[in-house]
Parts: sequence; C-alpha cells; structure tokens
Amino acid sequence: MSVNVFSDSSIALSAPSTLVTERPPGATGWKPRAAPPRPTLLVVKGPDRGTLLPFPETGEIIAGRSEDCVFRLDDPSVSRRHARFTVQRSADALQVHVEDLGSTNGTHVGQRPVEGSLELLDTDHVHVGDVELRFRFMDPDDIRIHTGLRREVEAAKRDALTGLYTRRYISERLPGLIAAHRRNRVPLSIALLDLDYFKAVNDSYGHVQGDGVLFAVAEAVRSCIRGADIAVRYGGEEFAVVLPGASDEVAARVGERIRAAVARLAFPGTQPPLKTTVSIGVATLTRGEEVEAWFERADMALYAAKAAGRDRVEIARDLSLS
Repeated sequence: MSVNVFSDSSIALSAPSTLVTERPPGATGWKPRAAPPRPTLLVVKGPDRGTLLPFPETGEIIAGRSEDCVFRLDDPSVSRRHARFTVQRSADALQVHVEDLGSTNGTHVGQRPVEGSLELLDTDHVHVGDVELRFRFMDPDDIRIHTGLRREVEAAKRDALTGLYTRRYISERLPGLIAAHRRNRVPLSIALLDLDYFKAVNDSYGHVQGDGVLFAVAEAVRSCIRGADIAVRYGGEEFAVVLPGASDEVAARVGERIRAAVARLAFPGTQPPLKTTVSIGVATLTRGEEVEAWFERADMALYAAKAAGRDRVEIARDLSLS
C-alpha cells in the first residue's frame, strides 16, 4: 500500500509445486502430474493495478480499506471491512465464495450485486466499490512469473536511497486517486517537506553523511504516517506525503508529527553534533482545482514556513475563498 494494496507476501501460502514427483510404489509407466491451478485475484482497475494475489488453500479472507485486512484495498470507495472471500476444498478443487459485509458501495460480480454468498467462476470480474478485480485459476508457474515481474515493477517505482516512492510514481497515481476522492467526496491533502540548510550538511559533513540524513528522514516520515498515506522522495532533499481522507487540519497534525520526529534525530559521531530540521507546507485539494495549482499552494505554504523561521508547519490558504 504503503502504499501496497495486495502484497503477494501478505498471506501465508503453502508453496505450490509445479509437478508432483513422488512415484507410487510398484507404479509402471508413471509420469509426473502437474499441480492443480490456484485461484487468484488480479487488480485490473484501481490502486496497484496489476497486482496478483493467490488465495490460500482454505480459510476466510476479509477485503477492505482497514489496515488489518489481508486484501487491503486503499481506495475511498471501499469500506473498512468490505467483503469476505471464503476458500473451500471440494474433492481435488478449490472453490471461492464472496459475500458483501454491508459495505457502503456494495460488492458486485459483473453487474450482479452480491447478496448472500456467491461462488466465483473463472474469469469473473469482482467489483469492490470502484476497485475491479479479475478472478482466475492460474498455473503455479504462471503465478511465480507474474509475481516476479511485479516485484521488478515495484522496485522501479522506489527511490534507491530511501525506499520511498518516486516522483514518477506519484505523477502516475494521482489522477486516479483524485478522481476517486472527488467521486466519493472525501478530502485529499498533500504535505511538501524540505530539509532546512541541507546544503550546509553536505558541505560540512560530506555527501555520504548527507545520504545518511536523507535515509533517516525517510524513516522518520514512514514512522509518522498512516497505512493509506503515500510517502515520496520528491527530489533532492524534498519529500511529499499524499494524505487520502485528510483535511488540512489532519494533514497539519501529521506534518507536526513528522517535524518533531525529524527534530529528534541524532547522528552519533558527527563533530560538531549534527542536527537537522524540516519545514512543511500542507494543502487540501479544493473543488475543481488542477494538480499544478494544488501543489503550488502547498509549495507556497512550505516557503511561508521557511520565511517564518523554518522547523515549522504551515497550512496553505484556500485561494477560492479569497
């Protein structure tokens, strides 16, 4: 979520084996038997499109927006506990049933609303709120290939030094996120962060220590945000956090937690002792506002924080009210 919604490591799977190689005693003309296909869900529309989730052998799995859901769907149209998937074994095959958990926007299979428990069939499209999933039975080898490719794609979206998402990732993600939040009338905020006097850190302590500061700040940011928030290394010593569902007051409180966490960072062994601070500007997207104007307001609030003495959080003015 993270922003990782469906992680292939988020549930414990019994490792599938492509071939059953045990030879029965006294068997003649025996050939290895291919392992049966496994039920899976593929995100085809919504956050983290392309993520594949193989089902476990048996059990109940809850899908929703809550951080404790195994099927984590980070979209405002999804209820905190939205739907339940139940896996059962029948003879040598697995069956998956889905039921809605009284969600706000409902669960549908194709155009059919889910009422009670409904068995999923191969190639069914499941709509959990606005998120669309495709149900497929897949060969274990195909699952491994897909998840391996997915890991490579995920790695390309991450900044090599800090592990945060890249500016390119957030540029690709924002249009769908904004559309979803406007459709569901849920606030969306952003916090822009800039390290204070970072050039002096590189000049006085060297670039290796400077990289250490950037990594420590990224860790501090991660420790202060919610599971639905998206932390980004925006460029150089600049960071951004997208805050779904947060008003400007909530975003400012998150920003203050980050500011305080960065101010507490210590770097033992540096002489003179190294301390760092961060200035933060937050802005909530307004009705009809373009992305560039939204970011510009957050940037103006950031520079207001710098002008007011740094190491502080400023909330952007809503220019539509001026």
